[in-house]
Amino acid sequence: YRYTPLSGAGQIRLLRLHGGTGADELSVDLIHTSLDEAPCFTALSYPWGDPQPRKAIRCSGLQIEIGPNLYMALQHVRQAHADMFVWADALCINQEE
Repeated sequence: YRYTPLSGAGQIRLLRLHGGTGADELSVDLIHTSLDEAPCFTALSYPWGDPQPRKAIRCSGLQIEIGPNLYMALQHVRQAHADMFVWADALCINQEE
């Protein structure tokens, strides 16, 4: 996945976590928004822990891999039939910068 730069101060990235249950593939879209106009979102706090084994999810149509603790957290908070907005540092912050 290639991050696009944020457009300025007060901008953040959020995940639009698509609804699903059980074994449904985890799917998110990474969006940019300003803090002033951000939709209501949940900020995840979780231990990064051992980054292995990596788990695959779909992000904006591309497959990416995340740590197992974030994977379990996203599975736990997602709703069955509705999208929701989530901030999770491992994905919303470009870890390569």
